[in-house]
Amino acid sequence: MARDRINYVGKDREYDFDDIHVTTLTSTDSGVAFIIRTEGKTLYHAGDLNWWWWDQYTPQQALQMEKDFKAQIDKFDKNLHIDAAFLPLDIRLKEEGFFRGFDYYMRRWDIKMAFPMHCWGRFDAIEKLKAMPVSAEYRDRVVMIHNDGESWEV
Repeated sequence: MARDRINYVGKDREYDFDDIHVTTLTSTDSGVAFIIRTEGKTLYHAGDLNWWWWDQYTPQQALQMEKDFKAQIDKFDKNLHIDAAFLPLDIRLKEEGFFRGFDYYMRRWDIKMAFPMHCWGRFDAIEKLKAMPVSAEYRDRVVMIHNDGESWEV
């Protein structure tokens, strides 16, 4: 890729690239998350913006993580329409926490198709979430991924 085609972006900013509008959010880990509007569609890529829930967190760290995560998501209207969202569902997190960020996104925004990511090849995490009572309201909008490299049309 030509260097002149690479655009670096910062957190909490808005950019226009031809017919693509990008809004960035601050990650709770590294990098940024993106809301992308183009061709009448709205896409979201969470990157590492998640409600992380690691075993080693103290209660204070866990509470701060929750606050930081929700502050980013809550900047936008409740029921923000997203045609396709790529959301972390990280099986490495504490049992009661692997789905927390994913669940918050799904309840807060109007997500048409949710693509779990950060599964680390453990796509059974998606089945696990879809079988949980907590996902009853949205499980039909969670895309079941079976292998790396699958593709869908939005």
